[in-house]
Amino acid sequence: MLVTCSDKKVRRVSVSGKVSTIIDTAPFDCMSVYVTTKQEIVVCMYGQGDKDHVAVYSPDGRSKLREIRGRDGQGKRLITIPYRMVQNGQDLFVVNDSRNVVCVDEKDNVRWMYDGKQAKLEKSFYPIGICVDKYNNLLVTDFYNDCVHYIEKEGGLKKVTLTQEQAGLRCHWGICVDDVTGHVWVGNFLKNVVIAKYLK
Repeated sequence: MLVTCSDKKVRRVSVSGKVSTIIDTAPFDCMSVYVTTKQEIVVCMYGQGDKDHVAVYSPDGRSKLREIRGRDGQGKRLITIPYRMVQNGQDLFVVNDSRNVVCVDEKDNVRWMYDGKQAKLEKSFYPIGICVDKYNNLLVTDFYNDCVHYIEKEGGLKKVTLTQEQAGLRCHWGICVDDVTGHVWVGNFLKNVVIAKYLK
């Protein structure tokens, strides 16, 4: 298991409980860590303003392979404050603290960006948690609107689901999907978890 720590370190915890530091991210803070299908370690690095980025490391954490900043066709950076990420095939989906989800390919090209406006909700989109289901669609928690955005792999909104009224949950935070049972697990900021079907 890999964990990010407040002292700007990524640590590996073995099955036996042994803890070892594998990546030092200083001067950046490390918000989250993810392991790709190639076993590369991906870390969201922030706290240094316009230098914030997503870093991709070798499986042992010793070598930084590349940096992802997510640039559009004009070279403008669209990944500004990386917060969470997940992989789908060759694409990487990054949740930005600047309130959007950015899809980038392996060459750091932005394929699309989702800002929540398609959902036409009362409050602004505030994505926190993200996961991918077996259909290669995204489920993204929306903290401000107490719901989950179900997004197609090409960036279009399929539906808004698991609202406060439907799930009895507010302040949605973490999310994961069980592709065997078809259930989604949603945790909130208040330490509650709801398990529900997200597809009918």
